[in-house]
Amino acid sequence: MTASLLGSTIGSIRIDALLGSGGMGEVYRGFDTKLERRVAVKTIRSAARLDGEMRARFLREARILSKLEHPAICQVYDLIESPEADYLIFEFVEGQTLTARLAQGPLPAAEAVAIAEKIALGLAVAHDERIVHRDLKPDNVMLTPSGAVKILDFGISRAAREREPLTGSEPARAAVRLPPPSLETSATAPTVLLPRDPSESATFDADLTRLGSVVGTLRYMSPEQASAQEVAEPSDLFSLGILLQELLTGRSPYPGDLRPAELLAAVARGDSRPLATDDGDLERLVADLKRQNPGHRPTARETAERLRYVLERPERQRRQRLRRWAAMIAFAGLVSVLLVVSVLAVRASRAAERAEREAARANEEARRASAAALRANREGETTRQVADFLVGLFEQASPDSNAGREVTAREIVDRGVAQVDLELGSQPLIQAKLQDTLGTIYHRMGRFDEAERLLQRALETRGEQSEEPLDLARTRAHLGVVYADRGRWDEADNLLEQAVLVFQELAPNSAELAQLLNDRATVAFDTGRFEEARTLYEATLATQKAAGIAGSLEEASTLNNLGIL
Repeated sequence: MTASLLGSTIGSIRIDALLGSGGMGEVYRGFDTKLERRVAVKTIRSAARLDGEMRARFLREARILSKLEHPAICQVYDLIESPEADYLIFEFVEGQTLTARLAQGPLPAAEAVAIAEKIALGLAVAHDERIVHRDLKPDNVMLTPSGAVKILDFGISRAAREREPLTGSEPARAAVRLPPPSLETSATAPTVLLPRDPSESATFDADLTRLGSVVGTLRYMSPEQASAQEVAEPSDLFSLGILLQELLTGRSPYPGDLRPAELLAAVARGDSRPLATDDGDLERLVADLKRQNPGHRPTARETAERLRYVLERPERQRRQRLRRWAAMIAFAGLVSVLLVVSVLAVRASRAAERAEREAARANEEARRASAAALRANREGETTRQVADFLVGLFEQASPDSNAGREVTAREIVDRGVAQVDLELGSQPLIQAKLQDTLGTIYHRMGRFDEAERLLQRALETRGEQSEEPLDLARTRAHLGVVYADRGRWDEADNLLEQAVLVFQELAPNSAELAQLLNDRATVAFDTGRFEEARTLYEATLATQKAAGIAGSLEEASTLNNLGIL
């Protein structure tokens, strides 16, 4: 196939430009005149065309991929067959590959982690359908001008290259496309087909592999792929670990001076340089992704959760600082109230002749202050017990307590839920507080079913006549946010409205009320109630000002939302 395809028409698709060429054929930009959209057209050379069995498998995977609606997956539209060649029709993606981006040097950590998270989410959707990429590398990931990430050639590399089964004792061979020496360490690594038995010395030629061998790009292969073993979903996660390390460091985890046979042996052993950064969470994640045993690697969805944790860490730390300052300010205010009450009590005792109305008013103020102090003490004790419970829970998760095995965040939270049910039935306030806390953690981990179930139990534990109306309102608000994330708008709005009413009565000028108003505004915005959303966003701004957080990131976020509206 040559550039003479330019200007021709394949079905309803007009070929406009040649984008590149590879081992299977050329890639063109085309225009579908029937559906009026740009497409990418990949030709399959006659030498690489599929036989009946492989065509059936490819069509089966292509049908699944065409139904996957995820922004990180480049969709397959069609397969057009002709006597001269076969043509794959893809979604047309504008932008640059990660290879081109890496040519500018390592990426900032936040950008690299955000890209890796989008890739992991795309892999999770495909893995749910048992589709494995098998050739995840910088060349197969596109960055669009809008910041989106697109994974190319999903599930196609194996189906498009496999051949008839081997017969007799003829060994499977490895084929490698060797780049010029100066490009050996670049992101465009050689594509290899490897022997089934790792003990055999690899023979490098230009032939494509037969069934039973493996296709991939050597520097991004998993050990099982390099050893010609069965390749499943964990293989993609190993490749993602190699890719993430390269994004963060700007260089391959393998030394650049290895000959192909030495590189093959290193990949099969899983012998790569560890990631060295000042971020322990990222180091542990990359190490877990590059584990030799496929069963010990995290899934794509677990990987996305851990990457999201890293991305949201600065915001969490900022919120923790704000909460600490808020607690200090509240304590100082409580001390001031108690001092005022004491002064009033002394004055009342020395001026008994003053009007009974004045004494009654002072007594009422003292009663309210005492009730506030009692409530604060009770909340302080509850908070201490909750903190002690969580500290004990994480101490149980230490490697020393688990025979050296690292315990996942999911296991820690699941253990906590079980212990709350088992140990705290006689302490409903503590039990409800922990159910709310653990339910919120489930929500942040993306485990919406568990979050909803635990938050509903927290409401049942508290009861409608709760002694802590603000805590009850917080739990309703947390459950409302879960419902909103699940698209259950009416239930979300009802719970958030109840929480707002409580805070407007008991904490009218608080930052928490501002957040609740903002959440209600977002629900109204997402359901098309724009006038109501505008009113709520304006109320949010007024409450933020009253709470003394004007000029904060929260106010900036609200102004941004109002501007978008």
